[in-house]
Amino acid sequence: MTENPTESEVALLRAIVDLTSDLVFVTDASTGVIVEVNALALGTLGFGRDELLGETLDSISVEVSNQGHALNDGQNFIFLRDKVGRTIRVDAKISQRDFGAGALRLVVARDMTHSEGLAEKLVEVERDRRRAMAEAQMLKSGRLVSIGTLAAGVAHEINNPLAYVMGNLQFLLRELPRLVGDEAELEQILEEVLIGADRIRVIMRDLQLFSRADDEEHRASLDIHKALDSAVNLTRNEVSHRAQLFKDYSDTPPVLGNEARLSQVFVNLLINAAQAIPEGRSTRNEIRIRTGTELGQ
Repeated sequence: MTENPTESEVALLRAIVDLTSDLVFVTDASTGVIVEVNALALGTLGFGRDELLGETLDSISVEVSNQGHALNDGQNFIFLRDKVGRTIRVDAKISQRDFGAGALRLVVARDMTHSEGLAEKLVEVERDRRRAMAEAQMLKSGRLVSIGTLAAGVAHEINNPLAYVMGNLQFLLRELPRLVGDEAELEQILEEVLIGADRIRVIMRDLQLFSRADDEEHRASLDIHKALDSAVNLTRNEVSHRAQLFKDYSDTPPVLGNEARLSQVFVNLLINAAQAIPEGRSTRNEIRIRTGTELGQ
């Protein structure tokens, strides 16, 4: 026969239970009446001890279709109603013990409210991460398409000044003995070589800028006209067969952004505009780039 615990043993047991991180209820197994409850359960539900002792656990439980379970031995998901009527989902472990005075049911419940919120947050973070990856992949694919469209045109843009440079250098080598002492003509030829080389340098700079569009984190104050000029340089050959391009720039303040990404956007816009115009009558068609501010912004 099991002996009843002494008052000091009951007090020690209550102190231990109050230190747990779970809600604890002790009910009479035959009637379901709550005979003991720990401090965390009182604090979570907002009741005073006297308000819960003598009540049944069913009186503060909420039936939720297809979600709650009967209070059987083992593990259950149940919904409790706090003092102000809010529903709290708990993961309850229930066991029954026989004592000399009768059987008692121990209900140890863990508040799942915050855990569910955390799970939902993690799902949301993962969804945002996948969306960002998909957007980045789309941008990369778009840039690859743009590069494919630009490839022939950029090669042509490089080939022209390169031929110009090579022709002048070949002329210089061939005529060097005659040009010795003629500083004016020699200087003119070298200046023309530098002009052609600088044109190639500008094209390569714009290509390098365009290739850095993956660096999304790099944001800085930039001149929007520089990004536009880079896009114009890269799409010059694509546009020139279809339309004349005019730039109407106004004074604009610097903007905070990613110059490479901005240049990519402008390249795509110019390519789309050019491809919407049939080839052949470029002098009759116009693509106009206009910048400005509105309402002081």
